[in-house]
Amino acid sequence: MKSSAAIVIPARLASRRFPGKLLRSLSGRPILQWVYEACRCAAVGPVYIATPDEEIRRAAAGFSAPVLLTRKTHLTGTDRVAEACERLPHSILLNVQGDEPLIAPQTIRSVYRTLLRFPRAPMATAAAPVSDSKALLDPHTVKVVFTSHGKALYFSRSPIPAQSPLKNGALRAWQHIGIYGYRASFLKIWPRLPRRNLEEAERLEQLRALENGYEIRVARVRSASPSVDTLRDYRRIRARFESLRRRVYA
Repeated sequence: MKSSAAIVIPARLASRRFPGKLLRSLSGRPILQWVYEACRCAAVGPVYIATPDEEIRRAAAGFSAPVLLTRKTHLTGTDRVAEACERLPHSILLNVQGDEPLIAPQTIRSVYRTLLRFPRAPMATAAAPVSDSKALLDPHTVKVVFTSHGKALYFSRSPIPAQSPLKNGALRAWQHIGIYGYRASFLKIWPRLPRRNLEEAERLEQLRALENGYEIRVARVRSASPSVDTLRDYRRIRARFESLRRRVYA
């Protein structure tokens, strides 16, 4: 039977490093709206915004995005998507972070196709080659190592592999992209999975799956999209937004 899919964008105003960032304007539209439109372009299935915030609900209504109101107490985006899953009939859900206004629709489709390709995998994500040594050392750039068949081994804010050698002038390391795909059956047990040491040490929710023995498959894509984590990120992306967007949709 063909799998049905939906995309859920977990969104909240209370960002630790940049509160209210999802409603900041880029070329006259909120960051969240650009993410929503990229998800619609991916044409995987219906797109929902999951939020605990009335202000985000009102903003989403302004660009006709359906909203699922969720609890304020969730610690991660996956926790929020797991609550949304309780109200959706789809067998696969994709989690696209609301601060990725330049995410490529092809990246979203690649994660979906990875779950179709590996029907035993409960979860999938994406990675791109690390662009430079600065990104490799940046703790805000999450790195991932995986097997030759794309099975994730570990995610870290530290450089992994520890010594990432240059090969033909390119770094041999992979940057994690903030998108996840899950089977609905896995999301139903997610809230019962214990948070363990590695998740808390790295502050990376995907490690909860690995620490509890669940497989994550990694879709390899050409390049990562810049996320808006800080005010500095926002200013940098705003200055070049139209040219960056043309490159994504070329």
